[in-house]
Amino acid sequence: MKRMVPALLLVGTWAVFLAGLPLEYGKPVSDVATYYITHCTEDTGAINVVAAILADYRLYDTVGEATVLFTAILGVTLILGRNHHRTEQKMKQLDKLYGGSPDGDVYHL
Repeated sequence: MKRMVPALLLVGTWAVFLAGLPLEYGKPVSDVATYYITHCTEDTGAINVVAAILADYRLYDTVGEATVLFTAILGVTLILGRNHHRTEQKMKQLDKLYGGSPDGDVYHL
């Protein structure tokens, strides 16, 4: 419990700080945002502004992000799934050594 006190104080301090920040709604972020909002239906034919931005204006970014995400998932899967067959071989060896069935498989006696 004593270890959590500094973390809770830090989180509480940040919460108070963030709650005190002024939020300004309704102001366009930039000229580009204003252009996207006003011209999305004429340029793309899409009714939804978010879909127009993702599918037309920022398509290369969206495809790039999907590629990076796919590559990261593939890498993690390859790294974590690499030793699965070795683990089963080791378990069969240990089962055979310590009283498993003659073929080393304790699950199918």
